Amino acid sequence: MVAGSTSTPVMRRPATSGSRSRRMVSTSGSSGTGSIVDSGFASVDLHLVRIPCSLCRVITHLQGNLARMDQSGPTVEVDVQGVRYEVLVPIVLWPEIQGIAGESDLAGGGGPSIGLHIFYHATANNPTPVLVGFLRRAEREFFRKFTTVEGIGPAKAAKAMNISVSTIARAIEQEDRAVLSKMPGIGPRSADKIIATLRGKLIAEAAMHDGGVAQPVDAAKMENTRTVADAVETIAALGYSRGDAKRMVEDVISGSPELSSVEEITLAVLRRLDTRP
Repeated sequence: MVAGSTSTPVMRRPATSGSRSRRMVSTSGSSGTGSIVDSGFASVDLHLVRIPCSLCRVITHLQGNLARMDQSGPTVEVDVQGVRYEVLVPIVLWPEIQGIAGESDLAGGGGPSIGLHIFYHATANNPTPVLVGFLRRAEREFFRKFTTVEGIGPAKAAKAMNISVSTIARAIEQEDRAVLSKMPGIGPRSADKIIATLRGKLIAEAAMHDGGVAQPVDAAKMENTRTVADAVETIAALGYSRGDAKRMVEDVISGSPELSSVEEITLAVLRRLDTRP
């Protein structure tokens, strides 16, 4: 076995019909072979076939149910037939994903269906795969180019993308450093590197019909919207109708706008219920 490859055992000589129990008695890492000895009757030699890493599978698309959202990442979890994948998503896509989530009870397993085009990233130094998800294939292709810029990895790129792909691409093609420099984590020096690396390569992306979000996405406002929805679900889980839960949460927030977490809002609602005659 060598780094960057996988090995598949291939039978070279089958055991005789008198074979009984088998046990491995010797292997050779340098030759890539081993022997299984068969209690004195026959042996089977294994030849390990090296498969180039270029043939190893990577995830390109996930289709499942939205199971969790964490704006601090920003990440989502997609449940694919009982297996959950954590996926990093650019912040500019968060409003659309929130729209998909709606008022669904994610914690209760009632998340809506979602499909994400996946950028799969793993290196020798960081072998744990990082999955970055997009709602449109063209967004993933832009992201692939964006991460070729020196100093911009997948995590930094996802957090930097608080405006649409078409807006970023036009800024690069027009050498608009002011727009690029306002992106999170992208200063004037990084903006110059981005322009030098990608100018002339994003003409198609600049013409994309992706909503053209030119104003930075307000991450804090989006998180508040999701927090309210989660608080409503928590209260409804206690046996109240969704309508009553929503009304109680809205009443509490209107009287105490400083409440910022699901726990704080839920406790405030419960305290108010306790004080009712």
